[in-house]
Amino acid sequence: MDCNYYSDFHGYPGFPGKPESLGLLDGLGKLERISLESPPELDKTILVQLLGHQDSLASNLKHLELRFCNLDPDIISKLIQQASPSLTHVTLLLGGRTNTMGYQEEKPPHLCPLIREFSKNLVRLEFSAPSVCTEIVYDDDELREIRRNCNRLSTDQSDNYAIHEAILACRKRKKTQYRKECMQEAFREAGNDSKAHIETRTELLLDREEEQRKRLIRNSWKRKIISWQGSCRAERWVELQQGANLAEAGIEWTLASKIPPLSPNGNISLSNESHCRCFRSNR
Repeated sequence: MDCNYYSDFHGYPGFPGKPESLGLLDGLGKLERISLESPPELDKTILVQLLGHQDSLASNLKHLELRFCNLDPDIISKLIQQASPSLTHVTLLLGGRTNTMGYQEEKPPHLCPLIREFSKNLVRLEFSAPSVCTEIVYDDDELREIRRNCNRLSTDQSDNYAIHEAILACRKRKKTQYRKECMQEAFREAGNDSKAHIETRTELLLDREEEQRKRLIRNSWKRKIISWQGSCRAERWVELQQGANLAEAGIEWTLASKIPPLSPNGNISLSNESHCRCFRSNR
């Protein structure tokens, strides 16, 4: 079942109390696709009840589209962290300016690392925000590894090679650690099986798990990331490109950004004009 809701649909002026108290939303549990675009009636309370907690009403969703719903970063982070595990296709489009009311004394949640973790098992992700950064691609361990091996990300060929090697080494260590922990867990749960049999069986299960993920991806998973104002950290566009090219094999990344033009000396021009740039990964 699908649900499409657009700003020109004039339904209820609002939902009094908790949404489940209405009795009108029981069918949400049957929905597999929800598409909302600028709905004036939608507020953060309703959205969290519907989608943003472990017992949410829309528990069988596979496709979710939220386009320009004027939500603050805290609600978006809750939605990302507690959304239904059945989701496979997600479109989350934030406008050029995100609602940050109430964050005068504290920083709003940083969405890039949350999006990275949230999207690991998504077939399709389309995400736009005022700004994005390489934390949408690299995790904390990988960023620390880059800092240890390079002064900063850059277009320099030697730095590119150093970044590539640092990321591969970091991911190899994490893979080794993961397999080690799985092996330890297998030994703890084993009965009277021999050590050799447990090791062989566990290695086969881990190899099968890797192969299954490769088959699932197989050049059909896509990520489209749009930044309206550039990076949310002191990074350049090329650094995000590098991150996309080092992402998991088989996943196609498309990056787009609307940026102000550069003056001849390389600084941002004071002109009101802007232009767009786009990049597609070669994975």
